Amino acid sequence: MTKRQTPIYLASVLLEPNRWKPKKLPSFAVSEWSARAAAAGFDGWELWENHYLLAEKNEQRALQDGPLPVTVFNTYASFASEGADARRSALEATATLAARSIKFNVGNDPARMADYRTVVAATAAATPARLWCECHPGTQLEDPERAAQFFNTWPESDVPCDAIVHPFLLSPEAIARWHWHLGSRLRHAHVQMRAKNDSKRFLALADDAPRVRECLAALRESGYTGSFSIEFTAPTGTATDRPPELFDAARRDLEFLREHWGE
Repeated sequence: MTKRQTPIYLASVLLEPNRWKPKKLPSFAVSEWSARAAAAGFDGWELWENHYLLAEKNEQRALQDGPLPVTVFNTYASFASEGADARRSALEATATLAARSIKFNVGNDPARMADYRTVVAATAAATPARLWCECHPGTQLEDPERAAQFFNTWPESDVPCDAIVHPFLLSPEAIARWHWHLGSRLRHAHVQMRAKNDSKRFLALADDAPRVRECLAALRESGYTGSFSIEFTAPTGTATDRPPELFDAARRDLEFLREHWGE
């Protein structure tokens, strides 16, 4: 019996130039890249919500029926009580696309942790998709101990909510700490790496292969069995921050990750 490969997805936001510009609108049709991404070996899309919610109907249908499935729906809807309308739109899109997981973030207000917990539990109850919380810097869950306290509010079977980690922004010791606190709740990893002396400069995985191998070894030693998304790469944020160049770089990162993860 052939062992199943670890799923590796392509984040559509990687292909979007100037993605952090306020009120950023999609600049291209993601579906036009689906066949190429499937041929390159990606297992699915991690789809930025605006690439679907703000797209024309024909593009929405193309994403539903395309050769590369939308596996993760990436929403920035608020997971505080006042974000109900945006969450409803995300849940409807997730259902239409038959996505298996919803990537989300909580906020950064310590006084609203109970509200975040209530909203996460209610959202999980409203969808068969698994919720994946991006434990992102600038949110209340950027620390693994605090994240563990949040997730341990519920038994795993009651609220299917897991964590996303950014292993190549961490040291091997920090990766082990995340696993120590969250264990099997670590289900997904966002692949991006930045220069040690310049946090705004993105690197390809091959640009610092020894660091990548150390991080992958730490993940393996921790027993990580989750998936990956190629989230950002060089030339993100440079003069060649354009879909063709970005896609080629993401494909190289995929090949590097397949070779060195080895599963």
